[in-house]
Amino acid sequence: MSMELKLKIYSLSRWALSLLLLSLISLKAFSDVELPEDELAKESVTAKFDRYITYKNRMIPLAGKWEVGAYYGLNFTEAIENQSKFGFNLGYHWSDVHTISLNYAIWASGLNTQYSSPLLSTYKLDFTRAPTQQSSIILNYEANLFYGKVSITKETVAHFDLFPIVGLVENNYSNKSFLGPDLGVGWRVYVSNNWAIRADLTFQYVSKPSPFLGGYMQTTQPTPSQSQFSTETMLSTLFDLGVVAVF
Repeated sequence: MSMELKLKIYSLSRWALSLLLLSLISLKAFSDVELPEDELAKESVTAKFDRYITYKNRMIPLAGKWEVGAYYGLNFTEAIENQSKFGFNLGYHWSDVHTISLNYAIWASGLNTQYSSPLLSTYKLDFTRAPTQQSSIILNYEANLFYGKVSITKETVAHFDLFPIVGLVENNYSNKSFLGPDLGVGWRVYVSNNWAIRADLTFQYVSKPSPFLGGYMQTTQPTPSQSQFSTETMLSTLFDLGVVAVF
């Protein structure tokens, strides 16, 4: 082996040994670092399962409390009638998990002009002749199975409940009432111990009057009676957003 090659091997060995020593020293230094306690409090941490009860406990208990609120809602799958409604809800939490609630809504009058206006101008179809939805009454059971905390700014913490909803809805039209199932999920985010923002996404499979009636819907045709309209069953998707008080 030449002297030049020996010198190169010796030089590389020294660099490798130096790099190893620096790595060991760095690991030792990092293991001894202690961050200020107030800085650690601002960082997200993973809950330890051996402290499960600590994370399970509710800072805002629900057992034995009433819930009263108001909301604005939309029926995304309604093509002819006005999609908007305004409602009130009253609920009782007989435990932190189990809730029974009564929901009443008044539907806005008029039509969904995005679809009905082109049909009127093109085909002279007058959907004001069809029965209209006037109100809804819903009796729901809610299971507050998921309680959690979320921090966006890392300076404040918001508490929330995420819960499945199942119940029975009665939709009242100008000519008839229809019953059907109500199924969905709700989210209650607390802004204080007694006030929360509530959002519900529900699905209803309920019959309703069909807005189409051959030979009667054009403005030049005779006006039908509301008893002449047949019914159809469809799946509706509804979203409600409002404010509730828990006391």
